[in-house]
Amino acid sequence: MPETSWPTANDLSSFLLYESGLNLKIKNERDMRFGEEIDAAIERFKRASGFYPFLAEQSVRMYSPPGPNALGMTANPFGMGYGLPYVGGSRTLALDAGIVTLTSLNIGVSAGGGGHVLAAGTDFYLRPSNAPAMGLPYTSIEFRGPLSGLPSSIRIDALWGFATTINAMYRRAILADAAAAYAPQLAISKSGFLTSWSESGVTETFDKNPFAPHIATWQGQMTRALAGLRRLDTPGVF
Repeated sequence: MPETSWPTANDLSSFLLYESGLNLKIKNERDMRFGEEIDAAIERFKRASGFYPFLAEQSVRMYSPPGPNALGMTANPFGMGYGLPYVGGSRTLALDAGIVTLTSLNIGVSAGGGGHVLAAGTDFYLRPSNAPAMGLPYTSIEFRGPLSGLPSSIRIDALWGFATTINAMYRRAILADAAAAYAPQLAISKSGFLTSWSESGVTETFDKNPFAPHIATWQGQMTRALAGLRRLDTPGVF
């Protein structure tokens, strides 16, 4: 079932109990270590996913008009001896991010004014058009015609991210990644720093890396989850 928040230290403890049979209760310094591991795993997942933030957040982002004229040109629309460094010249703006819900889009924004509000479905189109049906975010905007303007003159107010929830596969991948990073400590917890013990003619030698099979499985879960996200870089249905 999708969740609206990231996994916690307690979730990691439950995951390790289920996966390895170790009942590592959250307490004192271990609580801090679990928290550090899960926070680091979440950060690795977000950055590797290509969607930052991943869980959607409302914010405003500024973009320059898209197009081959990235350095700007001198425009002189008034027939006078000055001009403006307009950039752009194309229709499609790659967001390098995801939009879950768009609130507003303004062009021609400057220090002196808020520009002009454009209407979705008339002045521009969110792409891929089938993103909501696929449970995916929009990743680009197609304007009705080529757009030129000042640098950073497009203002987009939106719910930015991949989704408003994180599904079970991604949560498990994060927990698995944190568990793999915690594996050296797991080995110590199991052996109590001992490499072997002997008593009354009975000897037991502890495996130096008893969780190697688990680690390979855990790392594979993160790899598969990220591979699915990276496929979103391929063009969608417009």
